[in-house]
Amino acid sequence: MSNESQTTPTLDFTAIRREAEAAARDFLENRWEAYLEMIRKVEALPENQSGRDKGWVERATATLRRHYRSAILVR
Repeated sequence: MSNESQTTPTLDFTAIRREAEAAARDFLENRWEAYLEMIRKVEALPENQSGRDKGWVERATATLRRHYRSAILVR
């Protein structure tokens, strides 16, 4: 068995951190743009235009209030 010294690679943690931060920034920026695009699409839907019937919102809110008003605390 030879006693060759094995060298372990040195890690440049500063460079690794810099790359990770850059990747995180890119990810967040891309996700933000995708989110804004989704909002634009939803706002452009015919159902969200001025003058459209949005009475379903009031009905849904009333239903939820009735449901939670009748809820019973279970311990």
